Amino acid sequence: MPIKWTSIIDGYYVVSTISISIYAYVLNVIISSKSKAVHSAFFHIFTVTGVFDIMGVIAYNWVRLDVNFCFGPSFELISRLAAAMTGTNSLTHMIGSLLMTLNRFTAVLYPDKHGDIWRKRNVCIILAVDVITSYLVYIPLYSNKMHYDQRDDRWCCDGREEPVNELRIISATIVFFYEFISIILIMKTICGMNKALHVNAFKHSQNMRLLVVTAISCLLSVFELIYEFSSLSIMEYVINHKLDWFLKQYDKYFLLFMTINAYSIVLLSKAVRHELAQRWHRRLPYWDFPKVAVF
Repeated sequence: MPIKWTSIIDGYYVVSTISISIYAYVLNVIISSKSKAVHSAFFHIFTVTGVFDIMGVIAYNWVRLDVNFCFGPSFELISRLAAAMTGTNSLTHMIGSLLMTLNRFTAVLYPDKHGDIWRKRNVCIILAVDVITSYLVYIPLYSNKMHYDQRDDRWCCDGREEPVNELRIISATIVFFYEFISIILIMKTICGMNKALHVNAFKHSQNMRLLVVTAISCLLSVFELIYEFSSLSIMEYVINHKLDWFLKQYDKYFLLFMTINAYSIVLLSKAVRHELAQRWHRRLPYWDFPKVAVF
């Protein structure tokens, strides 16, 4: 049966294409900027994480197409790599987001040591460990081939040749600890900010809003935890039948989870808004000009 373009370019595909285009544009603005305000450790982490976020969304789009149209054994290698990358890059996203949360934590509670901790060399090492660790965790998926059966004159994918329950448990455990550590860091940072608010409320108000967005990102990762557990064969009957509608919304959740940083950085960072305004030859109101800040 021939593939119809109207079936491929659906609403999700259009929204995801727009989202990663916005993300790529924001990254380009930050990378090409000559302003020191957007070249701090926080933005270095954001940039590297953003590149892998975009790659993850593109990989998931291919997986989604393969699920809908099942390209068959001829594209098995591409589909296998794309499916593995969705896991790998979601992990780089979580680690990157955790690093940004930790960066804010040290900026608020340890301002005297913040610069020494987040030196450029240290940041490069941490990001390298982030990427390498993410790929090592999911390396079994890159060699675990997809299994196909032919039904009604079309190929159907039955999953992978070898079960991945152990990897699902590892993934769920990682998400759980990510949540736990993030919540602790966020709460401690909020306490530190509340003390700072009595000194200079104007300076720290944008940082408080950024923490709210970080908390939303943590909430999204709870959905990832539920999804990982629901994929276990031992939990299939217990969870899947009760959360069937929720699991069908995974593509929408995954897109928001992987691209939320692009929207939050534009909404909450005066430095980024200033760079965007310069690109579009617009002037910011006097109260919205970037000041010396960590993020």
